[in-house]
Amino acid sequence: MKRLPLATALLAFSTLPLAQMYSPPPTPRTMEAPQQKSEPAKTTAVPAAHVEVAKFNCEPKPVFPGGAAMRAMENKRRQYERDIENYKKCMLSYIEERKAMHEANLAMHKAAIDEYNSTMKSINDAMEANR
Repeated sequence: MKRLPLATALLAFSTLPLAQMYSPPPTPRTMEAPQQKSEPAKTTAVPAAHVEVAKFNCEPKPVFPGGAAMRAMENKRRQYERDIENYKKCMLSYIEERKAMHEANLAMHKAAIDEYNSTMKSINDAMEANR
């Protein structure tokens, strides 16, 4: 008889320390930089320009007439070869045109960057001279 109350007491009190042992992981502490009350610098945002690029228009696209038609009809084969050659010339001319435009844009980019750098260098040199 004495064992039953002892067992229930041990069982009831043995879970109590386990519940107290668990503690949730500590929350990470972060440091925030002090806020300055100065006015933010005013910058002029330049919106990104949307540029329309001319799409290629090489029509009609060649369509393979099939192996039997190519072997049986000489005129179909010649027409197919002409269509392939015309399509190739059209696409290559478009690519060369776009490449020339890209190189011209790249040259203008570099010229603008060089102009900006030289202007800023002359301003910085003038400021250094006045110190």
